[in-house]
Amino acid sequence: MPVPPSRPSSATPSLDVHIDVTGGVLSLSGELLAATVHLLDDAITAVLLTDRRHWHADVTDLLVWDTAGLRAIADAYRRSLQHDCRITLVGAPAGFRRTLESLYLDHDLFGDASG
Repeated sequence: MPVPPSRPSSATPSLDVHIDVTGGVLSLSGELLAATVHLLDDAITAVLLTDRRHWHADVTDLLVWDTAGLRAIADAYRRSLQHDCRITLVGAPAGFRRTLESLYLDHDLFGDASG
């Protein structure tokens, strides 16, 4: 499974999460790694507390990810479905999209969006 180049081992992983409730956009930027997936989980919890039934997760600025990050994306999608909500990924980097395609998650997560 392809994973983007790793960061220096001395660096602390960073994931920035922004929730635009009015626009229905959850933006992720930085590193979606085992050490940062709790931030995505917290954001999904917040999103699911709103009345909005469809969200776009903008991952344009996602720099690196690992298997825990991929698992967190899949878990977020499943959690949203359990709450009658839909999350569609937009702006996925090519490598991220290819990895999700190899896991057969692309149709579920990208819907009609072009990624």
